[in-house]
Amino acid sequence: DLDWSKLKVLFAEDNATISLLTNKMLTTKGVTVVSGMDGQKALDKFDIDSINVVLTDIFMPNMDGYALTKELRSRGFKGPVIGVSAAVVGEETELLLAAGADAVLSKPIKLSELETELKRLAERIN
Repeated sequence: DLDWSKLKVLFAEDNATISLLTNKMLTTKGVTVVSGMDGQKALDKFDIDSINVVLTDIFMPNMDGYALTKELRSRGFKGPVIGVSAAVVGEETELLLAAGADAVLSKPIKLSELETELKRLAERIN
């Protein structure tokens, strides 16, 4: 079973409402959430020694989800990177996976879908 309390999630999302709702959903499960309102702000808060899961929107100002994912991978982050997007079909998903993401979920994030992906990627969560 997934131990939510062991998760420290970096969440990059520029939509304040989605950010708030997702934060609340995750913290209610015991997850520690570090948020950035765009890719650059999220990257500024990234700590490879404490963050073990990344959730990122694809389209954001300053640094998008593609660039954030590539930068995290170039810094040696091996944990799950899960994209979140209003559009999960089409080239956005393919491009994010090519950038190094492990999965893409549709917005708003459903806890059950996130749990399924985290269980699938559990061996990469330290």
